[in-house]
Parts: sequence; C-alpha cells; structure tokens
Amino acid sequence: TWLFNRKGFDGTSLDEIAEHLHVSKGAFYYHIRNKEDLLFNCYSRSIDIVENIHRQAALAHNSGLEKFEQTGRRIFYFQNTSEGPLIRYSTITALPMERRREILKRTDAANACFGEFINEGIKDGSVRKLNTFVAQNLLAGAVNASMDIRLWRKVDDIDTAAIDYFDIFFNGLLPR
Repeated sequence: TWLFNRKGFDGTSLDEIAEHLHVSKGAFYYHIRNKEDLLFNCYSRSIDIVENIHRQAALAHNSGLEKFEQTGRRIFYFQNTSEGPLIRYSTITALPMERRREILKRTDAANACFGEFINEGIKDGSVRKLNTFVAQNLLAGAVNASMDIRLWRKVDDIDTAAIDYFDIFFNGLLPR
C-alpha cells in the first residue's frame, strides 16, 4: 500500500515490492498472481479496516457526533501509524472495471456509515441539520488526505494531531 500510494500503480515494480517486503520474487508470486491482485488486496484490506471501525463505533452508546468523530479519528490513526496507511484512491483506475465497481460499491457503503452517524446526530441534537451526503463525503476525503499530515505539520502525538486535524470540521457540525 505504501509503495502504491507513494509511486502509483505504474511507478511501482514487482521487484521493488518484493524487495520492500524482504521476499524473493518467487515467494511473492507464490502468494499473489500479479500486481493488479496485490492492488486489489490493498483496497480490500483498507476497506476491511474502515468497515471494522464503523462497526465498532455503531455499537458504542454515544451521540451521533461522537460516533462520527470517533470513526474519523480512528481511521486517521491507521493512516498515520505503522498499521497504515490505507490505500489512496488515485490508483483505482489501474483496476479493471469489474473490480473497480466492487471496490467503489464497498467504499460508498462505508462512506454511508458516516452519513448514518450524522443522521443519528441530527436526531439526538448533537449535529445541526445539514446535507448528510456532502458531509459524509467531505469526511471521507479528509480521512483520505490525512496520510499527508506530516508534510505540513509536526506529529508528536497522533491523538492530538487527529483532534487538531478534525477540529474545524467537527465544530462545524455543532448545532448553532
């Protein structure tokens, strides 16, 4: 994922991937048929992580805003620690259309979870009335972009960085 995010699909070679993983090219091919399969697996892993975070937040007995914020901060954590990053969507065009549709369908469903939390917040009063679709996609975009935070801000503490990163966004959701 890291190499695809940094160099793109075409800019990343299988030799480079095998070297980065400290495996032989033969060992790599034993587990993965080709670079496209690896990219698809990177997308699947990233979406699995996001879906799991959404499920955990949905089970919490918090307000809609708290669930929304918790989800954003947990995904931010994955983007910016050794557990991540999640795949950057700029490489999706390297997948054939059928696989691309599958990934986009799962991604849309995961983003819709943000919308569900916003709707919960509107109902419980923790979020003002707003366009849920726009807000869920703004947060999804912010989460995707958060992997570059170290390019413009020093990150000593990941939790503080997440709070600072999302502060304006979440405060914009508060009832007026």
